[in-house]
Amino acid sequence: MPKIQNRLALVLFAGCAIAMLSFGARASMGLFKTLITDGETGFGLEAAVFPMAIAIQNLLWGVMQPVAGGLADRFGSWRVLFVGGIIYAASLFLMTIDGGPVLMHLSAGFLMGTAIAGTSFGLVMAAFARLVLPEHRSWAMGIATAAGSMGQFLVVPAAQVMIAQFGWVVALYVLSLASLAILPLSLVLRGGKQEAARREQARGEDRQTFAQALSEALTHRGYVLLTIGFFACGFLLSLVTVYLPQHVVNQGLSAELASYAIALIGLFNVIGAYVAGVLGAKYSKKILLALIYFGRILAVLWLIYVPPSGATLLIFGAYMGLLWLSTVPLTNGIVGQVFGMKYMATLYGLVFLSHQLGSFVSLTMASLIEQAGGSLEIMWWICIAVNAVAVLVHLPIDQRPLARLTAQSAQSA
Repeated sequence: MPKIQNRLALVLFAGCAIAMLSFGARASMGLFKTLITDGETGFGLEAAVFPMAIAIQNLLWGVMQPVAGGLADRFGSWRVLFVGGIIYAASLFLMTIDGGPVLMHLSAGFLMGTAIAGTSFGLVMAAFARLVLPEHRSWAMGIATAAGSMGQFLVVPAAQVMIAQFGWVVALYVLSLASLAILPLSLVLRGGKQEAARREQARGEDRQTFAQALSEALTHRGYVLLTIGFFACGFLLSLVTVYLPQHVVNQGLSAELASYAIALIGLFNVIGAYVAGVLGAKYSKKILLALIYFGRILAVLWLIYVPPSGATLLIFGAYMGLLWLSTVPLTNGIVGQVFGMKYMATLYGLVFLSHQLGSFVSLTMASLIEQAGGSLEIMWWICIAVNAVAVLVHLPIDQRPLARLTAQSAQSA
């Protein structure tokens, strides 16, 4: 672990807190699915309305992530985080209003998807990457990702307790108020001298325009393969987040156990994401990614074949947590390693769009199957096939820095 100065420690704390709040609120959405749509406890919406809203949320998150990344690359992360916090609070508050499917799709879908893009650990990672030395970037990205997972571990069970004690409406009010804490936290990232200096240094050393960077990335086979592989990540994670509680109840277990499993995913992902960041600095990132996707196949097979019980569900949560977001620091690390820092947030945002397209496709398919009265077990098998493809596409990725970066490094030396 590198030495941390006081200013850097404060920035790391603020960025991690933002990631915790943003990801924790999102991870708790599966707890509200049945309550919001039910006629007695909620608005009496069709069962497919809420999953479709989350599908829209994932798609908007993906579409807006490169936009948020571009704005962060140009103007600094803190401004984007500040606005994102406002939108996040508004989206959670609007979910408590009975406005039919349209308002649910607007609040939990369009607005929350945009808010998450503006407050996600992707922006936090980009800010961290400019603050630390190159040899410590993978570690810093692991820290940011782990913080998001800690939010999942803390917020999901807290939301479950609030729902049980005070109802789902009050729980959403509290989450809305908590997201406003992102505003003062984002100000801590304002005017960081290290970030500003490194952003200006990147502009001075690399005269490449965004159009040139985009063309370069889209014609780089490794970038394309990385983007294809990240589709599988979103495909599985969204299905687990939204449908694990329902799957657990269908197996005769309580929804409370599902919340514990999701919390365990968040807790163990703190370990998995951090370890992935550390290992990514020492070993091949693409091989580590291939191993993670293979491990996810084993996790889904466990969910399908192992007889359900509280113990087996918690084991699944712990194991899945180790693999949950460990792909993020490695994927982001490859982008920065190959293409440099100047447009890292934007180029990672485009890769992340594929992740969210996977989430959108997965939830849309599940929603349609559910609406038709079919069994969702087929979705788990599709997840296995998609992740098998992800294992294969990562192996031929060329993760060496581009020649222009090597030349710039030599000139600087």
